[in-house]
Parts: sequence; C-alpha cells; structure tokens
Amino acid sequence: MAPSALQQSQPSKKNGNKKAKNDDNKENEDPGVANVKGAPAKNPPTGVEKLFGEIFVETSSGDIGLQVKDGPLLRCHTVALGRVPGFLSQLRTKLKPLPLYIEKQPLNTMNWLKRKGLKRIAEQIQFASFAEDRYTEGTDVVTKGGWTTCDTMSGTRCGFQRKDPLRLAERYELSEDVERAVELLRFVYLDQIEFMSMKPDTEEAKKKLLNQMVDMLFLANRFAVDQLFARLMRWFPAHCRAVCGDAAFCDAYYKIQYYWQYSVEEPLFRNLMKQTLVGMGCVRMNFQLLSWDDRWTSLPYTFLQLILDHDDLAITSEAELLVLIERWNANRDKDPEEIYEICCCYRQTPENVEALVFFLSNLGMLEQSTATAKKEKKVDESAFSNKEDAIKAGQLAKLFAVLPRRNTKPRRGKTEKKKKKQESGPKDAVAEGTAAATGDQDDDAPEPVADDLAGAFAAVEQSNQVVEVEVEDEDLDAFMVVKKDQETGHFFGGQTGLGFTVVAGETMTQLCAIRDPGQYRIRVAMSQKLAQLWLSNHTCFVGVVYNEHCFCGYQVQASDFLGIYELRCMTSVSAKPEKPVFLTGSGTKVDFDLDLTVDMKLVNGVIGCKFQIMANSVSLTMDEIQVSNKCMQDGGLRFQIVPMGLDHKEQMDIRITWIMGNGNLRK
Repeated sequence: MAPSALQQSQPSKKNGNKKAKNDDNKENEDPGVANVKGAPAKNPPTGVEKLFGEIFVETSSGDIGLQVKDGPLLRCHTVALGRVPGFLSQLRTKLKPLPLYIEKQPLNTMNWLKRKGLKRIAEQIQFASFAEDRYTEGTDVVTKGGWTTCDTMSGTRCGFQRKDPLRLAERYELSEDVERAVELLRFVYLDQIEFMSMKPDTEEAKKKLLNQMVDMLFLANRFAVDQLFARLMRWFPAHCRAVCGDAAFCDAYYKIQYYWQYSVEEPLFRNLMKQTLVGMGCVRMNFQLLSWDDRWTSLPYTFLQLILDHDDLAITSEAELLVLIERWNANRDKDPEEIYEICCCYRQTPENVEALVFFLSNLGMLEQSTATAKKEKKVDESAFSNKEDAIKAGQLAKLFAVLPRRNTKPRRGKTEKKKKKQESGPKDAVAEGTAAATGDQDDDAPEPVADDLAGAFAAVEQSNQVVEVEVEDEDLDAFMVVKKDQETGHFFGGQTGLGFTVVAGETMTQLCAIRDPGQYRIRVAMSQKLAQLWLSNHTCFVGVVYNEHCFCGYQVQASDFLGIYELRCMTSVSAKPEKPVFLTGSGTKVDFDLDLTVDMKLVNGVIGCKFQIMANSVSLTMDEIQVSNKCMQDGGLRFQIVPMGLDHKEQMDIRITWIMGNGNLRK
C-alpha cells in the first residue's frame, strides 16, 4: 500500500523544523565565550511540551500551583518542572508556601493579562478560554468536588467527602514579574524563550527588551537553571549590541558586573559570568564603548585588574593601558596601593618602561628627580616597612622590585588580529606560512612541566647553585623567579621582587644568601589566582636550601576542612612528609611567618639553625638543622618557595614581606 501524501510530507516538515531550530541555536552560540562544562544533553521529546498551555487553565491537570500575587493561578506539572535539574528544589526553597485550598477563580486570566499590558501572552492563551467557567458561582453545593460533611467538632467520624480532581499537591506564592515567570516556565517546558527572537525598532522597546533579558539572567541564577543561564551569557556578547544598541550594551555590562560582584554565589555561575565579562573586552568596539562610559570609574580594582591583565585585551599598545588607568582614576579617589596593583598589568619592555615611570611621576606618586635620575639618591630601604612608605618616598628601585610581574613580550588583541587576517584574504595566509617556515611562530602552546614531587624537589636542589645573578644594593632582600628550560635542562632567572604571580614550573629563590648569625623572618601570603577555592592538588614548599643539594622546610596544602591548611615538615634526608600541624586561613588564602634563627659558630665549626612556622606571634612547629662553617661561607642559606601541582593554565599569587633580618643581608 502506497503511503499517502500527508505521510510523505511529514518527514520533510520535521526536517525543516529541525533545521530551523538548529539555525536558532547557531545564532545564540558564541565561540568566544566559555560554555558550561558538564551541562546535560538536550532532553528528548517526552510529550510534556504540550502541557505548557494547560498552566493557564483553571481545570488543568497541574499539581503545583504558582499563585501570582493579586493575580491568577498557574497550574504547573511536576513531571515537567523536574526535567530541569535542581529547578524544582529551588522553587520549593525560594517561594513562600500557601494553603492548598483555593476558591473558584475570581478573575479571568486572559482579561487580567490584557489589563496588565501583557497582550502578547494573552493572545497565545486564547485557546484556553473554552475551559473557563463563566456562568456559575463558587457556591458550596453537594455536587462540587471536595465537598464534605466533616466539621471541626466531629472531625472525620461518620463524615463524607467527595473526591476533588482539581486539588493541588503544592501551592506557592509567586512574587516575580508575571511575564518573566511565564518565559521561565516556557523554557522549562519548551526549551526556548521568546525574548531572544524579538527585534525591537524603537529606543523604548530596546530598553525594555534589555531589562527583560537582564532580569531573566538574574532569574535563571536565582532558580539555578543552568542551560538558560549559559544561553543568556552567550547572547549578551554576541547579539546584545546588535539588537539593543550601544547604550543598552553598556547598561547590560555594568548591571551584570555589579550583580556578579555582590549577588552571585554559585561558583560555576561566577566563573562563567567572569569569563564572559572579561571576554567582552576582547572586541575592540565593545571595549571602547565600555571604557568611555562614565561608570568605568566605579569598577573595583580587582575586577579591572582581571580585564587589563587579559592576554586577548583589545588594545593597540601598552600605552593605551596607562590612558585607561588614568580614566579610571579621573576623580583622584583611588588608593595608591590599588593603582600600583593595576600598574602590574602593564607589560614592560625596554622600549615602554619609561612611559610607566613618566605616568607615575605625573600622578605625584614618584619624585620627579627620581624618575629622571633613577639611582642617584641612596635611601635606606630598611626604614620603609611597607610598599606605601616606599611609594611616598619615591623609591624607583623599590617600585620595580614589586611591579614587574610579567617581563615577557606584550601580546594583546589576538582575536582582533585573527579577524583581520581572515578579512585580508589569502595573501596574509601565505605570509603566515612563510613566517612559520622561518620559525616566527606563536608560542602560546603550554610547556610540558613535571608537577610531581620528584620534579619539584629537583628544582629545589638545583636552582640554588645554577643561577648566578648580579645583585644591586636595592635588591638585597628581593626574591627571583627561577624556571627550568625544558630543552637544555638548565635553570634561568626571571623577574625579581617580593610579589609574584607564578605558574607551573616556576620557583622563587632569595637573591642574597644568609651568611651571618641572627634572626631572619619573612611573612608569606599565598592565594589562588583563578580558582574560587584552594584546589586540593595545589601544594607549596616553603623552606631553606643550602649546601647545593640540601633543603629543609614545610609543605603547605589544604586539608579536608574548608579554610584549614596542613603544614608538614620535609627535609632532603627524608622527603616523605611528617605528621601535619594545622593552620587557619580562608577559602583561597593562607599566610604565616617563616622564622630562621642562625646561631654562632661552635668550636668544631658547626652552626646550629632553628627553623619554625609562626602565626599571630605563636610558634606552630619548630625544627633544627646543623650546617658547617664552610657551607655558610660558600653558598649560605636561602629562603625558597616552590609551588607544586599547578596545571599549565593555573596560577598562584605569592606575596613576601620581610619582618626582620633583611638589614643583615650582604653580597
């Protein structure tokens, strides 16, 4: 039997709908924005999509009632709401429960929507008007469902109660805006929202659509709708400016940033929102709109540091970075410490370092004589206990001991450069192939780094003797980043200072060795750079290296309890960690004092040393070592910090402050 024409046309119609839906999904995708990893796959069709229209019908089969305040009742279905993981539990937690018993609907749902100005939704539910009872009143009759002869005095004894097919299992008060609540339910039932397909023409309509999209984002965060949250975060950088205009794009950006800073608690949402906000600065036109807005000065310096420190920031040169910092400090209300932290994002080269000095001099944060003649005046650095005092004194040497985090070649705006290459045609592709053949290639590929304990302790043992640098008088108390060359196996020195953002394979070693008796104490503050909590695989060795291949120190790592850290003693004699002592910190940061006491030389030429960890001037643990006089004279003792367990994309912030003993250091 030949199939009918209707049966033959059904597959093509299905394929057409599938193709149109795929096109809509492609329109909402943005390759420049991170997606939610581990998101569940799209649910197969189960028939619950047909139940969306029943939530507006008074006699529907819905078992969960969402009572709009001073409005109609939305009868939802547990089987449909349960398809989105976590949504039903959030609904029960965030909304106020109400009694299950309800009177006859006192008002018409469609008329109420029209009276509230929601004509779009009212037109979509006109089909439901046939089920509304317009001719009877809610009187207590025997034939009504739920009618009972039970009362308060007699209870259910000898009572009769008629079954109520419209009885609700749960009922909650809905305080959200009705239009946004309906769109949220539309996404739960149909996996779509109509706001994304709207193309407003007037400025008022564009502003209204923007407010609805921003509020939908906040609503998705409140009720933990992961897929809707991720889809909205792709829509803002990809389509917001084209649909709603430039002014609306800036409004959305600063509203989302404020909401991310103060209201978002879910780590997954915070990370995705942060990546999207920072990624918006990778497009030149978007970044110009954001930086020229009046609200640029209200950004917190921690968030501004994330933007300006991004490798793909859409700027033409590092000089533009100074203009952005000047615009951020236009009201001259920023703390000098915050300005110095922002200046750490400046990628220094021998050609542009003078621009940074001139910029800080114009702000009055450096003496003009110091900016022009860098080291003519010798000032006792030990008189300055912190960075702020050094700033006020205009010590340029002290400044560059703290500022230069990255001395690598500045590379910015890679997204814009790729777009220009694609638009320019095949000529640039040929030139790019020629450059690749000559060896001028992008070195963004991560280096293979051994993150195991053996590789880390090899760096501890070898870096103390291999790296030899010339130390200026101003850098006697500084530390230096040491990294191993994977090809040659040799260690080479990098930036110097007292504050670093380190990656995998980098080690911090004290520049000047300790050779004289005395007490030496440093304060070490370690924090996670990108993670919301301290990762369990991240550990850090903090200790002393001496005699070329010997070390003694402590391994710092997070314990099983949040904010509690373990300290385990480790030595070159026995690299296996000992029993831990515990130290209280925070979720992403821990700080403590590292104290080293060097005794006088004994008759037999042995020098005793006491090594301890202190917190709040209280000793947590102490160990003793002995070194020979020859060891002290040849190599001496050096503080060393070795991060371990870092991936090639992970970072760790380490800040070092001298408490005592740095005045005894000598070349």
